[in-house]
Amino acid sequence: MLKNIIVLFISVLYVMTAFGETSAVKIDPSIQKYIDAQLEKKGSEVVPSPFEFGGYFRTGTQRIGSGGSKSSGACYSLNLNRNDGAFYRLGNECRDYGEFNFIHKGKKNGIEYKSVFMLDIAGDSRSSTGTESWSRRSRQLYVELKGLFDDNSKLWVGRRYYRAIGDIGDIHVLDGFHVQSSGNGFGLSDVQLGNSVHQFALIGYGGEDDPADATDPEKNVQNYLIDIRSNLKSNQNSYQLAVQKLFVSETADSLADNTSGSTISLQWQRKFDILDNKIIIQRGDGSMSENPGCFGTDGNCFNMSAKSADSAYRLISNGTFDWGSRWVLHYVALMQDSEEFNKWNSIGVRPHYKLGKYWSVLAEISQDNFTTKNNGKPLDEQQLNKYTLAMQASLDAQNFWERPSLRFYISQFVWNSAADTQSANIGLSDSDVKNSTIFGAQAEIWF
Repeated sequence: MLKNIIVLFISVLYVMTAFGETSAVKIDPSIQKYIDAQLEKKGSEVVPSPFEFGGYFRTGTQRIGSGGSKSSGACYSLNLNRNDGAFYRLGNECRDYGEFNFIHKGKKNGIEYKSVFMLDIAGDSRSSTGTESWSRRSRQLYVELKGLFDDNSKLWVGRRYYRAIGDIGDIHVLDGFHVQSSGNGFGLSDVQLGNSVHQFALIGYGGEDDPADATDPEKNVQNYLIDIRSNLKSNQNSYQLAVQKLFVSETADSLADNTSGSTISLQWQRKFDILDNKIIIQRGDGSMSENPGCFGTDGNCFNMSAKSADSAYRLISNGTFDWGSRWVLHYVALMQDSEEFNKWNSIGVRPHYKLGKYWSVLAEISQDNFTTKNNGKPLDEQQLNKYTLAMQASLDAQNFWERPSLRFYISQFVWNSAADTQSANIGLSDSDVKNSTIFGAQAEIWF
């Protein structure tokens, strides 16, 4: 404060001198140099805004060139119990979709605080803007305080998009999160113990998620889920452990048979020269035995009618090969087996080749095999193959993750008779046709 007063006083003298009011005042050159430096520093300072805005969206258009049509704007996919089923994203666009995140930050009495609101919107990109019905949802609405307990941990309360928390992230080409607990609740995040960081959350799931009347006491259930995640880094390796435990309500007689459930997820990540890889092992039981970890982009994807003895496992290998200046290859291989509900095997690759500074060529080749089980007895296996070729413009063609990107693509889908009869997300106009070719353009950006 004293230094600022001295600078202000000398600055006033300097201005007065410049206008001839105090011609007798002489300023030492070293002081003049200091004043000039302070004024230059003041002019270059940028006061950070307490508000931040960011998000993500994808939008585009596509048309069927030949073959069968997809239903209700859904992706070509098989009927896994998750939003839009099991599918690969590139050249297989379900709809226009956007997430818009508004953040306000501040600090008082040594405590940093943050309030977050995130809205998402979605609509069928084949419809006209004048007639289209868009969905709008508040995905995040929470307040977080940092510094109550130590310098790093944060206490939060509210609605969270609780997906890629604790470095247990998404499977990009499948557009899904293998550990997913989104909902309303509270938690303590970024708790550091030595080389490990931990996240603790309690998420509630009430009757509003049930399509039946939420005022019905037998429908207005009050389930809750405990989610604990730990992240340990050691040399070039990092290890993640996630435990999700769902407790179901038994407040009404008709709910007495509802089943609790849990999922344990282990993830190992390491970079091997040109390969950046992660391997995930998951085991779910009870109400989480149909879809371990609640794989998807939405929370509350549980099966309450499952038996407590039901179980499932999932194994995923996912990574990116980077071959220098032009070639990048992203891949995923997945195996899932649920004793009572399903079996899913999936493999896909997305090669990326740089043509020039801004242009690249992408391809995606994938195969999904999905078997629905009826009381443990398998139905005929469904199969869906996808082949996509795309030209992409971005700001850095070498970077696989660079956004924004503009893509122009052609995709072909081929499926078998079981997929034709069992999957609601293929939707044929002619049951004898088991293939489709689509053309489209898409923009994608995160910011």
